[in-house]
Amino acid sequence: MNKDNPGGVPSSGSVAPLSLAMQQLFVRAITSREPIDATAEAARIFRELPLLGRTVDEIRREIVAAAIARGIPIQL
Repeated sequence: MNKDNPGGVPSSGSVAPLSLAMQQLFVRAITSREPIDATAEAARIFRELPLLGRTVDEIRREIVAAAIARGIPIQL
């Protein structure tokens, strides 16, 4: 456990908006049957949610990992 976060639960300050943005991205990708352009989507999320405290590359890596885990095609 983290002494700053005794419950071990991530703060919803940055996790919730990114999680919601990625969920919407995956729903769009599944319904359109188009591969996700990970670089472009990471840049878009970075512009729309600038206070996340993450770089475009970190967001792109999260998108790629989550898409692979869900079997969603990606374009790098």
